[in-house]
Amino acid sequence: MYRKALSCAALLALVTLGGCGTTRHTGVALNWKPTNLAYNPDTRLDPAQAKTIGIGRLGDTRKNPQEIGKSIEDGGNKPVTTKDDVAAWSSDKLKSTLAELGFKLVDHNPQLLIGGEVQNFYVLENTSYKSNVRIKLSASDPSGKVLWQGFAVGNASRFGRSYKLENYYEALSDAYLDAVQNLLKDKEFIAAVK
Repeated sequence: MYRKALSCAALLALVTLGGCGTTRHTGVALNWKPTNLAYNPDTRLDPAQAKTIGIGRLGDTRKNPQEIGKSIEDGGNKPVTTKDDVAAWSSDKLKSTLAELGFKLVDHNPQLLIGGEVQNFYVLENTSYKSNVRIKLSASDPSGKVLWQGFAVGNASRFGRSYKLENYYEALSDAYLDAVQNLLKDKEFIAAVK
C-alpha cells in the first residue's frame, strides 16, 4: 500500500512538473501595458492646431492575425497568440492615445478621417524582447480626398524574464506608442492634420 501511494505521488509530481516548462500563451487577451506614457515634446504637432479627427476601423493584413509574438530563445519555438481582434484593439488605442495627447476626436463629421491597416504587430523574444508595430494609414478630408498616406512605425526592445506574458504586453504597447510618436513627427502628416 505504501509503495502504491509513493508511486502515485511520484507520477503526480512528474505530470505536474512536466507541464511547467510547456506552458503556452495561446488565446490571450491583449493588454495595454506601456512602460512610459510620457508625451515626447519632440513631436512637431500642437494638438490645438489640429483639425477634428475621426478614426475609422483599421483592417488587418497580417498573415496570421492571431499570432502576436514568438519566443525562439534557446532554439525554442513558442508562439504567443491572441483571441482578440488586433485591428479593433489598434483602432481603439489610436483613438485613446491621440485623445490623451490633446487631439479632438469626434465620431461624426470629422474634418479629417484616418483609416488604414495593421501590417505588423509582433514581438520576437530571443535574448531580449524586440517588438515592431507597422500601420499603413491614410488621412482624408470629408469629401474622401486623400490628403496624406504613409506609415506609423514603432519599435521597442526590452529585457525581461523568459516567455513572460507581461513582457510581451509591454513591448507591444511601447512599440505602439513609438509608432504614434513617429506619426506625429511626419511633416506631411502634420500638414494634412493642420
